[in-house]
Amino acid sequence: MNSLEGVEALRNSAYIPLLSHIFPSIILPLTPTNSSPYNSEAPIGAAAVAPVLRPERTPSYTTPAMSSNSTLPLGNAQLAGDIYGTGVRVGIYIQVIGLLLAAFAGKGRGIKLSSGAMTFALLISLSSLMHHNDISPAESLVVLGILNALLFPAMTAFMCRDAIAGEGIAMVCCLFANLWTALANIIFWARLYRSLPSLGTPGMTWTFYKTAIQDHQTRIGSIIGVVFELVLALFSIANGIWYVTLAAQAWGDGTAEVNLNRVQEEQIEKWRIFMSCVSLLSFIFCVAQVEMTIKWNGLQPDNNFSHPGQSIPLVVGVFVLLDGAAALLGTVKDL
Repeated sequence: MNSLEGVEALRNSAYIPLLSHIFPSIILPLTPTNSSPYNSEAPIGAAAVAPVLRPERTPSYTTPAMSSNSTLPLGNAQLAGDIYGTGVRVGIYIQVIGLLLAAFAGKGRGIKLSSGAMTFALLISLSSLMHHNDISPAESLVVLGILNALLFPAMTAFMCRDAIAGEGIAMVCCLFANLWTALANIIFWARLYRSLPSLGTPGMTWTFYKTAIQDHQTRIGSIIGVVFELVLALFSIANGIWYVTLAAQAWGDGTAEVNLNRVQEEQIEKWRIFMSCVSLLSFIFCVAQVEMTIKWNGLQPDNNFSHPGQSIPLVVGVFVLLDGAAALLGTVKDL
């Protein structure tokens, strides 16, 4: 055995961890280290003591958004658990359905505040990620689709007569969230769709067919959708200002009802039916786009429902759905 083979045998010896505590100045340079998937050259010397003295605990679950063919993540792994994880997405979907059912039944109290608050939370996170280039265009479309879906129940609840008095703060919150979401869509399609890093994703999405995000036709179709959303946002703001004024008057008078004549009540009811239909169709489109974008970009959301971040939104969504269904059934029985 030559000298090189002797050194290699010593490096692989099972007694190295024990001897490293006794003779650190001699043994540590011989300690083998594991190479990182991001750096093929393992550290030597004092840095090699970490695997021996402070072994890291291996998690019992796989990291979200991790490709099966690579050790590098596709997209932002934190988003895969916190925003578009399976429990989060499904929980938001069924919450939206439950809130829409309640709005269909004319029971709109609490819907605007719930939708507006959740939208604000996601918008703060999305804006920060876009500012620091920590999100891909594909993931941006996923988050924007979820945001759009969250606002549909609130837009429908604006047309519920019982959800005007006592809902002034909720209406202001919802109006700002609606405008912020429209601006986020405009800014994304103005420049961010091509300037954000891909983070390993192919950049595909769904607009009634599979297409690239940077495709010319995709941009045209999305801009048309953004314009439609902006018109709805401006319409909601225009009506919202009137509703906020009515709510302020009712609060000043100390009453729980607003003063509306027969023509105004009929007009509100017609708009409620119209917005209910528009919201339902738009919600179906958003869900399809979000799910197809996740699939075609190879994103792997967190599917572990034992994580609180996945189970809490799902459980909340189930009870919101049951509450909305009960409100709708109660309205049907009263007819």
